[in-house]
Amino acid sequence: MAIRVALGASPGRLLRQTLTEALVLALLSTTCGLLVARALLGAVLWLAPGDVPRIEHATLDMRVLTFCAVAALAWVLTLGTVPAWTYRRLGRAPGVEHAFKAVTGTKGLLVFTVAEISAAVVVAIGAGLLLRTFAHLQSIERGFNLKELVVASLLLPETRQRDSRSTLAFYDQLLPQVEALPGVIAATPTHFGPGSGTLGLSAPMLFEGQTREEARTNPWSTWEPVLPSYFRTLGIRILRGRAFTDGDRRDRAPVAVVSESVAQRYWPGRDPLGKRLQFALSTPARQWPWVTVVGVAADTRYRELTKSWMTVYLPADQFFFFQAASLVVRAASAPEALGPAILQRVHTIEPAATVASVEAMDTLLARERARPLTALTVSGFFALMAIVLAGVGVYGVMSYEVRQRRREIAVRSAIGATSPDIFRAVVRRSFIVGAAGAAIGLVVAISVTRTLASLLYGIQPIDLGVFVTGAGVLLAVVLAAAYFPARRAAGLDPVAALRAE
Repeated sequence: MAIRVALGASPGRLLRQTLTEALVLALLSTTCGLLVARALLGAVLWLAPGDVPRIEHATLDMRVLTFCAVAALAWVLTLGTVPAWTYRRLGRAPGVEHAFKAVTGTKGLLVFTVAEISAAVVVAIGAGLLLRTFAHLQSIERGFNLKELVVASLLLPETRQRDSRSTLAFYDQLLPQVEALPGVIAATPTHFGPGSGTLGLSAPMLFEGQTREEARTNPWSTWEPVLPSYFRTLGIRILRGRAFTDGDRRDRAPVAVVSESVAQRYWPGRDPLGKRLQFALSTPARQWPWVTVVGVAADTRYRELTKSWMTVYLPADQFFFFQAASLVVRAASAPEALGPAILQRVHTIEPAATVASVEAMDTLLARERARPLTALTVSGFFALMAIVLAGVGVYGVMSYEVRQRRREIAVRSAIGATSPDIFRAVVRRSFIVGAAGAAIGLVVAISVTRTLASLLYGIQPIDLGVFVTGAGVLLAVVLAAAYFPARRAAGLDPVAALRAE
């Protein structure tokens, strides 16, 4: 460039040349990036569950291609012109040699490398947080036995759903026939399938010993109208008292089974059996009856994987509302194969009813892990790419710096510096660059990872172990990338290097 200036090249001519070179690099890089993106997108679609919302719209369409082209062009116009501004000093340099030295420093490259390492640390920490979250989700106990359970979604005609008595009559006929099938251990209807979240039945409750004013501050409890076969089918343990029986009918005293969390919250240190509760929605015009607790069941995570709801179970025959739309069946083996037999039994009782789906319980519950698994997969790919780019960046900058400092290294060798000394000097400089990038990345991650709070479970957005591991991985990659440039510098022949100068 100094020679071109000396021969009369204008700054505009140098700018056009620089932009041309940058555009060629951008074209090649964008093309390679799109090819890599296509491969990674295929991997994400393969790993992600099929029911992830809008997963089918994740394609490399014209909008994505246009965005990539515009982004690449913006980067080229922004960063590709930076070297051209340094060329303006060439005309003021006293000679070609000094001009060359004026524009070949590595400070700018080191700044970009530090920024690259910082970004890689942030992405790696985010992926680490999601990985630990997914590990926690895998270890959660649901509180009931998932194995050998199948859930059949039923669509009953309107005539069966007009009142609870009609729905109960349908299941009173259906359950004996389903339980008579070979291999079936038990069956029970439920209002909602697993993982229903806030779609379940909930209401504020008044627990004996509270005033109505105190009850208004109670968190809403989920209430489940169930048949006596419910606890046996799902494998929910009764910790105290008893489960429901066929004797808990409409003409008997109203009873309830509460979850362990209800007993601990409202009757701590006391025997919950015999205590009473009532719907807090009671008004002078509509008084709900008091129901007596006859049992305490283990807490479950039927509604949500990450939350154990306080639950009040009520006998379906004593409850004012019962329109169950799911049938849960426990079989000794291969419960999925029961679909045709269940459909036949349903049509025998109600020809207008349909079985929308028959799925294994663990398959349904696995969908709750779809969101964190997809986020983990995507962030994992991003983290891998960021780590690779950081390593390549450090390698490139250190290799370039070693070439630029060949004369200095040769002089140091001539006056007594040993190969190990030179090797350590290059590695030390790389470590300083990596440490600076890691420190900045840790500071940025403290703010950025808070946005992941909704995706995390069992771990705080600022986790010391994940932060240290993320920074440590990047430092290890930096040192590994600096190894070959450092070895090349240590093996430099000082005589040959000085002769070349």
